[in-house]
Amino acid sequence: MINECLAVRTRGKGKKVELAAKDKENWNEWDIEARYIHQVQFLSEARQKLSSAQDELSTAKTKEEDERVKTLTAERDQFQEAHSDIEVGIVKLDAEKKEASVAFEAFNTAKEEFERISTHLLQLVKQKGVSVHRYFVISGFYVQEQLLLFFDYPKSKEEHSVEDTATVLLTQGKGNLKLRLHAQ
Repeated sequence: MINECLAVRTRGKGKKVELAAKDKENWNEWDIEARYIHQVQFLSEARQKLSSAQDELSTAKTKEEDERVKTLTAERDQFQEAHSDIEVGIVKLDAEKKEASVAFEAFNTAKEEFERISTHLLQLVKQKGVSVHRYFVISGFYVQEQLLLFFDYPKSKEEHSVEDTATVLLTQGKGNLKLRLHAQ
């Protein structure tokens, strides 16, 4: 009897353990299935968020790139304008340089002519026994050389003792050579 009782009890406990194991198995299946469904939903939401974030990033990059392109285009245009202005300035400077070169050539030619005439006049004056004073006036790009010639004429009875002063002014400038005589 005791053995029978134990056998019944053991059978009763075995059924309980068996039922508990089945419940646990069902519970695990439901739990795993629920967690799987939850993970699938979470993964789906994460994919949607990722896709949305990528779209926003792409849009932001496009806007940022558009802004950057606009900024770089504006900078390029400014540099091109500055480059054009500099080129115009260089062309003007070249023209001024050529003009100055031509003026300098003319000045040198006029100076050589002046020196030739001046030397000739000095030789003529020395032959006549006239006192000569020579000096230069320099202002800006102009060089003036003045020759003061003092002519002493023989005194006559009818004339007063007169000293005529002739100033020969040779002016050089911008390629022009001028000879002016002033009697005082």
